[in-house]
Amino acid sequence: NYTHPQHNRYKYKLVGWDSEWFNSGVFRNGRYSNLKGGKYILKISASNNDGVWCNPDQEVALKIKVSSPFWETAWFKILFMCLFLMVIVFVIVYLQKLRSEIKERKKTKKELVKSEKKYRDLIDSTPDLRYRTDMEGKINFVSQSVFDLSGYTSEEAIGMKMAEEIY
Repeated sequence: NYTHPQHNRYKYKLVGWDSEWFNSGVFRNGRYSNLKGGKYILKISASNNDGVWCNPDQEVALKIKVSSPFWETAWFKILFMCLFLMVIVFVIVYLQKLRSEIKERKKTKKELVKSEKKYRDLIDSTPDLRYRTDMEGKINFVSQSVFDLSGYTSEEAIGMKMAEEIY
């Protein structure tokens, strides 16, 4: 007998989540939070204004599917793993390239030192006065014969302005 619906009572249970029925009293709503993705069955039961509960075969059973948040889905995890692997590969390739550049620079520096030594030996073996200046006229290279003629040491001559100091 549901002649006074304001006195009807309700209870519900989410199979797979709740272990016991939840009595909501006269309120005809329920709320769940933090449900994991999956399939559930929501059972709802009601009593009349006399407090007589319906039979189990009269209870309402709703099938509910709760979708997982996107970060818990398989496609997102696969995408994240691919992205993570790409970052690792990028770092490895970058480090290999960096090592290769360092090796190449060391090789180039070694060749430059060797070339400079050959140049220095060639210049020092000639009796001519040879020097090189930068854009400001400061000496940045001189041959041994300039040292011999001027009396300056290499440390003293490098950085001098040729026109002001030597002549």
